[in-house]
Amino acid sequence: MTLHYLFKKTSRDGFGVLGVILGVLLVALAVVGIIQLVNPAIMTRNGRITINRMETIKSAVAKYKANHSATTYPTSLDYLVSTDGGAACALDNTTSSTTYKTLQGWCGPYLDVTFSESATEFKTDGWGTVFSWTSGTAILKSCGSNRTCGDSDDISYTL
Repeated sequence: MTLHYLFKKTSRDGFGVLGVILGVLLVALAVVGIIQLVNPAIMTRNGRITINRMETIKSAVAKYKANHSATTYPTSLDYLVSTDGGAACALDNTTSSTTYKTLQGWCGPYLDVTFSESATEFKTDGWGTVFSWTSGTAILKSCGSNRTCGDSDDISYTL
């Protein structure tokens, strides 16, 4: 079988085996090229979504802190949108109290969740991974595009 035979048309005006293989290879290379062009745009979009959600959570934590002591952070991100069953919001009228004339209890929601979002969407980064929240140090962390925490693509935000 010669190389010329593989490229020549068959009796039914089709292509030879090598011609078909080369055609499939060219299509596969084109698809890979398109994916390589689109992938950075997707990564950038997901990064922007992540940063925007982190900024929104930062604002909600600031609202939370305005109703509590300046050093108190919510124990979980869920506490920004719903009460944990604790005391309801009330003004402290006890004159001898250190929190006199300040609001006490859960005075939320501190974060507005729109109808287009699910109830937990605010807690996920642009790649669909749930944020890590450490209330003691007020660190909000996204595991980044590879969805694995503790490596170089993590996005960490200290509130």
